[in-house]
Amino acid sequence: MSKASTVPAVHLLQSLANQRMSWADSLGEFIDNSLDALATEVSISISDAPIKGARVRTLTVQDNGLGIEELPVLVRLGARKEHLSTKLGRYGIGSKDAAFSIGGTRHRLQVDSTFAGQLRTMDFRWSRVIDRGIWLDAEASAPVPSAGKGTQIRVTPIEKAIPSGEKLERTLARLGYIFSPAINTGAVIRVFMGKEVSVLRAYRLPRFDGAAIDQELTVDGKTIRVHCGLVADGETNHHPGLTYYHGHRTILGPTAEGCEGFSTARIAGVVELKSGWQLTKNKDNVNRASDKLFAAVFDAIRPILERAEKLAQSQQNDSFQLEVENMLNLAAFGDAAGEADSKAVRGEGDKRGRIEPKGSGRKHR
Repeated sequence: MSKASTVPAVHLLQSLANQRMSWADSLGEFIDNSLDALATEVSISISDAPIKGARVRTLTVQDNGLGIEELPVLVRLGARKEHLSTKLGRYGIGSKDAAFSIGGTRHRLQVDSTFAGQLRTMDFRWSRVIDRGIWLDAEASAPVPSAGKGTQIRVTPIEKAIPSGEKLERTLARLGYIFSPAINTGAVIRVFMGKEVSVLRAYRLPRFDGAAIDQELTVDGKTIRVHCGLVADGETNHHPGLTYYHGHRTILGPTAEGCEGFSTARIAGVVELKSGWQLTKNKDNVNRASDKLFAAVFDAIRPILERAEKLAQSQQNDSFQLEVENMLNLAAFGDAAGEADSKAVRGEGDKRGRIEPKGSGRKHR
């Protein structure tokens, strides 16, 4: 009887590094972990650091949260450890994907974290695993008393192309949108790019036209709050449709889920999921009772959707009527100015097209 080990080959690391994670998703994984540790301030910086005479780009994520007790979990593939305060993330899963996406297969992960007044550090180099072709144990330092607070994580080097210009602006806007619930409740998230610093801004619903829906509902034994309205004329609808919040982040949106095929061009709303909802692995939907959730939301906002549809139909009718009137006017009166211009360009020697008789007795051809 033959036997084979079920321990995965180290080539698995290459598949982690090849994941197509955006900068917003990658940084979002680290921010998730910080907010789950009840951090109220998170700082993300990308900087050049001198290492062995060369300038190497480093990602640093620092927070003022509760800290991490078991640091090796951060490099143990498939392992997770929940905080008592955990609402969304399970630190050690998404952050591994993010670290490989940013730093590649040979990145170095350095962690300093103060948990319950004890400082622990860890320095793990994935290059050692790659070079030896075997899995190696990760080890944290013995804890020492500390008056500090929070966690600092460094990923070196950065292999992923760093966004700049419009791409950077879109990344920051996306992160602000994702973590709007946390920002709205007081969290401050800063992103440093060299000497530039940006504070993430939360998504705000646009001004509504008329009354909006704002109510709490019970769905499958759990509570949600629905706030939705028709966007007023002249307002920019940056996120048409609905945005679903859970805990400190956006889990879905902008989306038409809960609108049952109605147009969302003039609709904006937030659906806040209270405690008890279970999310998918990627935190982009609920993994149970989603059909019930979307059906309940639709029942709540249907008056807004129907009103938006009637308004759109009215505007289409007005536009069509104006177009028909213009066509009838052209058919009845022609384009007098255009005809005059056409005649003006004809010369006396022209034998084709229109000519202007001017008393000669000649006829138009």
